[in-house]
Formats: sequence, structure tokens, C-alpha cells
Amino acid sequence: LDRVAAIVSPAARRYRTLWLFFLQRDGIQANLVVPIDDIPEQPDAAGISNVCYVASESIAQAPSLSAVVITLSRPGTLRRSDSDRHFLRAFQHGANRHATPVRMLVLATPEGVCELGPVKPVR
Repeated sequence: LDRVAAIVSPAARRYRTLWLFFLQRDGIQANLVVPIDDIPEQPDAAGISNVCYVASESIAQAPSLSAVVITLSRPGTLRRSDSDRHFLRAFQHGANRHATPVRMLVLATPEGVCELGPVKPVR
């Protein structure tokens, strides 16, 4: 969480963006951060699933990579919204469907950074 906070500045957190932080096998962040701008408040599940697929394939093609941290930045407070919960469910489903090695799902707002929720759905 501290690493996300250090890279995604409070000013950058005012925009709806997905950030993919790839991790090397030793757990250190790779020199690869992928921002995806202009994320709608209610993206379709297929779009989120596609992000998980691309992350999974990127990791499979790069032997030095082992996982990804997916961060949603948006304006507002750290209080989770219905939209945030929609994102969480969509990422949980997409990561499960594509066997995406997600280390953590993160929410970043101008107010701060926190875990969005568990990678695996709670049953």
C-alpha cells in the first residue's frame, strides 16, 4: 500500500484510472506500471475480465514476473461506494476466470490508499 501511495500521487488519484503494478518473482516491483485512463464508474464485467486476461498473459510471457497489484484510483473519499464494490466483484470474477495471479486489489483516492477487498470472493 505504501508503494502504491508513493507512485500514484494524491493529484493523480483525482482521476478514474486503473493502475497495474507488476511484481517480479522476488516480490519487488518491476519497472512496469500500466495506467489505464478514463475508467467509467460502472464498467462492464467483460472489460474488467479482459484486464485480468491481459495481466495474466503478460505475466505468463515474462518469466521474471509473478503477480500484479491492481489499483483503482478515483476522486472522493476512501469510503467504498457501490461502484467500488462492483469493481471488486468484477476483478474477483475476472482473476478467477483467467487464473490471474493478483497480489492485491487496491483503492487509491486523494484521501489515501487502502485494500479494496480480498482477491478471492468471500463465500
